[in-house]
Amino acid sequence: MNKILSFFLRTVILNEGSTYKLKLKNIGLKDAGDISFQCGDLRDSCKITVKECDKPPRIDASRFAKSVIIKAGRPLDLEIPYDAYPAPTMTWTKDGRTVQPEGDSPCQTSIDARKCKLNM
Repeated sequence: MNKILSFFLRTVILNEGSTYKLKLKNIGLKDAGDISFQCGDLRDSCKITVKECDKPPRIDASRFAKSVIIKAGRPLDLEIPYDAYPAPTMTWTKDGRTVQPEGDSPCQTSIDARKCKLNM
């Protein structure tokens, strides 16, 4: 039977006879690093590596306009924030046709860790 020796918000230390267990809950990227245990003169440690989980793309549509009015001849810059891992592929379309930079086209698209951009 497990005996709880210590309980913090995300850390539980359990004792099963001569075995001690450390349970870490809700691990985040900031939890990566070395963790060690010492009992008397004996000491051991291990390295914790935390990998980000795959997250399907989410867009907060309330953060950008549904309609944009721009004067002819002026540049158009659209930026769509998203949350996903890994960074998704993106496609911009206009009237059902893919918008892509070609040749001397003034159109540029880019994607980084948090937003997709279209510049025309």
